[in-house]
Amino acid sequence: MWCRTYRARLQDALTNAQVLRHLPQYAYISCDAESTLRAMDGGMVLRYRTANVQNFNFLQIRSAERYLFSSMDDFALAREMIASEPRFKTGPRSQVS
Repeated sequence: MWCRTYRARLQDALTNAQVLRHLPQYAYISCDAESTLRAMDGGMVLRYRTANVQNFNFLQIRSAERYLFSSMDDFALAREMIASEPRFKTGPRSQVS
């Protein structure tokens, strides 16, 4: 799921999170970058929390131009998103001004 071209960005995110966590006002920061990097480097499966999967699905639906696929034949989120925000029905469009 993750493209290797994002590895440097993930490493930067991890480094920044580790620095910030030492400051009291940012002690709550939890970063998934470390587990993602380990999975990428080791070719292992990465387990996501439900909120992560829902966010990935949201991003896929929001960016879809034509087709959505579901292994479970469940398109409830897509229908809900399109009903609440019709612009999601067509996906992003380039505009020339």
